[in-house]
Amino acid sequence: GDAFAFIDLGRRNLKGLRPQRVWRLRGSLPGISRFQANQTPRLSPLTGRDGELGTLRERWRLASEGNAQVIRIEGDAGIGKSRLVRELMNEVASHQHGVIQSYQCTLRRQTAAYHPLIEQLECMSGIQRNRSASENLEKLRHLSNAWGISSDKSVQALAVLLGLAESAAGGRLTGAEFTDQIVDIFTAQLKSISRRQPMLVVFEDVHWVDPSTADLLTKIISFLRAEALPVLVVLTHRPIMHDDADAPKTLMASLTNEADGKQ
Repeated sequence: GDAFAFIDLGRRNLKGLRPQRVWRLRGSLPGISRFQANQTPRLSPLTGRDGELGTLRERWRLASEGNAQVIRIEGDAGIGKSRLVRELMNEVASHQHGVIQSYQCTLRRQTAAYHPLIEQLECMSGIQRNRSASENLEKLRHLSNAWGISSDKSVQALAVLLGLAESAAGGRLTGAEFTDQIVDIFTAQLKSISRRQPMLVVFEDVHWVDPSTADLLTKIISFLRAEALPVLVVLTHRPIMHDDADAPKTLMASLTNEADGKQ
């Protein structure tokens, strides 16, 4: 599920072989979904999905009017879940009236706490691991200010999340106090940004969600519904099976229970 960048070293003479083009691995690409990594430069027109796309457009309209929306797109691998979401994202971007945040869950990082958030935060802030800690912290502060979150405590919590600083608890990411801080930060940024423009927040492949992100998602969705913010949350996932990890099953159960309670 990860995407990587390579450096083209040109054609090289290899022993026993004709000259071959050689690449060197530069590193992983943060914030890239599996769909983005595999797609061709130009997408073909989306056909035969008018009903599903119409539902997404209607949910976006309702969210834009201040009625927070949550929608799940479930289907087997290769059925076109990401393609459908990409169509909505392109439409929102083309109208320039909405902020898009996209997070990618991956099988290989299913036990890594907050991995989708960490990867996307690095992408949004421009943090690079080969730069100095002070330079990366400055980029993180810039992102925090753009989010309307400027307190030193919040910046410190994000720095711990990204591994740019140590916490008093030895850098652990799962303590109750730290979890509350992360929830407060992400709910605050949703509230701050959505006051200016409606938001489309996408979490892809949540059948691979880690427990910490699942807990955060549950709390964020409850917060959005209680606050009636102009935010549409889209979750894509394959069918959740009995032998899947506990985190996605718990997340789906919480969403179902909350929906049942609102009927």
